[in-house]
Amino acid sequence: MGDFRLNIRNNWAAYDPADGQSGQNRELPAVEKPHVDDIEALMDKLDSILSPEATIERSNELNRKIGAILSERDRKIRKMPPEEKRASVLDTTDEETLNCWAQEENFALRILALSNPHISPGILHQTVLNVGASDLYTLHIVANNPSAASETLALIADFGCNNNEIKYDLLRHPNSGTLLKLRLSEGSEAGQ
Repeated sequence: MGDFRLNIRNNWAAYDPADGQSGQNRELPAVEKPHVDDIEALMDKLDSILSPEATIERSNELNRKIGAILSERDRKIRKMPPEEKRASVLDTTDEETLNCWAQEENFALRILALSNPHISPGILHQTVLNVGASDLYTLHIVANNPSAASETLALIADFGCNNNEIKYDLLRHPNSGTLLKLRLSEGSEAGQ
């Protein structure tokens, strides 16, 4: 393989497009070798860039910038007039915006955000953990959201399995696993 590369290099160097001949006696252009001090300076720069401390500092700086951007966006969202808020919740497909709305104090806006299929499954799961069995309506809304993960649905079953509407929602949800459906159907047969 090495001979093949050497051959190609020699032939390329020997080819002269002006005369169309490939002379074997042409020399390759001289390449200036880097100075040892330049290499040491480059290695020092690479060491400083790749050091764990520098990496952590760059990561922290990036996290601060992202946090500032998200805080500013959340502030703008929360200062919107009520009719703009409602339109934003209904029209947005942005997961981060919906996550912000899911934590809104206004119950109607929060429910609209939890109903939006573009909301993140993690926010749905956290909402179920936060409300527990105390808010069956919110459990019902999350159980109808196609973004709800199977773990979230199992948690809803734990909290609201005595409610027939929630059972029905869980049984027809596409992310409900076979074991959850079996558990819910056995529970409804035992209650009859």
